[in-house]
Parts: sequence; structure tokens; C-alpha cells
Amino acid sequence: MKTACKWLENRRALPLLIALVSLMLFPPLLNESKFAGLCFGLVMLVTMFTAIYAMAEKRHFKIVVIASLATCVGILLNVFTDSLVVEFLEPVLNIVSLSIILAITLHHSLSSEIVDRDRIYAVVAGYLMLGIIWAYLYGIVEVLAPGSFNMGSDWQIDDAGESKVKLLYFSFVTLTTLGYGDVSPALPFAQSLAVLEAATGILYIAVLVASLVGQVRRPEIPGSRG
Repeated sequence: MKTACKWLENRRALPLLIALVSLMLFPPLLNESKFAGLCFGLVMLVTMFTAIYAMAEKRHFKIVVIASLATCVGILLNVFTDSLVVEFLEPVLNIVSLSIILAITLHHSLSSEIVDRDRIYAVVAGYLMLGIIWAYLYGIVEVLAPGSFNMGSDWQIDDAGESKVKLLYFSFVTLTTLGYGDVSPALPFAQSLAVLEAATGILYIAVLVASLVGQVRRPEIPGSRG
């Protein structure tokens, strides 16, 4: 048990990464079910708690805890109540919380002089958080301006759970610049956001990968100097 705890202690970002991957995988499997929204909310709750664990030793830990708990309250209210105000408030809280966690994660990743596994997990988790943040932003746009996205003829505007899943799918398709076209932005503002997300995804990989590679020290070959 102590060995497992010590192993996990050196990989604090790993549970967060696993939770983020689960957020991408499990809700879409229930996309046609009435439990899609509930599943999305529960996995998001787990993600917030893993974020608290990942930031436990960071300087801004208290800020992460407050933001994460506020997000948890918003998720629970959205799951168990049917209110347009809560439907708008929940994604706003999620965007703020994930943005704070992302900023702290990137700050510590870029300021560290050692490239270890935990740092790589954190950088990958940051990339996934980007996609989720944009998905929530698209959700706010769709609430304020219904019809901002073409989601197919089988999509119902009052199905909040399914809309989250489809916008999450669209977000990562855009972030990775795949662009399948089955879900697409219809209004100008949504189109502008999609372009901005695609550029963000490319710059994230370029800047972070370059930073990591630049800080990896190559082993010195005997006799290579002078």
C-alpha cells in the first residue's frame, strides 16, 4: 500500500489525466441514453477532485479548491434542477475553474527544469482541458444563440446531455484540426470561435513540445569536448 501511495505521489497529474480521458470516452457511450447528462456531470465531478489532488502541493492550491468546489455545486444543481440560469451558470463555472487549473498546470510545467513523467502527464492533461474548456464555451454560445451549430437532423435542442457530448466531440475535432464536418458552426461568431480554437490547439503543441524538447538535456559523449 505504501509503495502504491509513493508511486502515485510522484505522478500527481496522472489521476487528472485519466479523469479527463474518461470525460471524453464514457459520456459519448451513453449519448442516446437519458443518463448522458448525468454521466457527464459525475465524471466532471471526479475530474475536479483529481485536479485538487494534482494541485495539492502547488502554491495556488486554495484557489483551485474554491474554484473546483464552486464547479461541483454548479454541476449538482444542473443535474438535479431544470433551470435556464443554472444551465448557463454551470459552464461558466467550469470554464473559470478549468482555466485556473490549466494556467497553474502550465506555469509549473514551463517553470520546472526537470522533464519527468508527471510533467508530461500535466502537459497532456492541459491539452485535454483546452478541448473541454472550448466545449463549454460552445455550450454557452448555443444557449445564448440557439442554432449556432449544425448538429444533424436527429439532434434535439432541449436535450442538454446530448448537446454537451456533441459539442465536446466538435471541440476536439476542431482542436486537433480534423474537421469531419458532421458537426459544424453555423453562425459567424461560432465560426470565429472554431477558427480560434484550431489555432490555439496548433500553438499549444508547438510551444509546449518545443519547450519540453528544449529542456531535455542530451547526455554528454566522452571526449566530445575540445
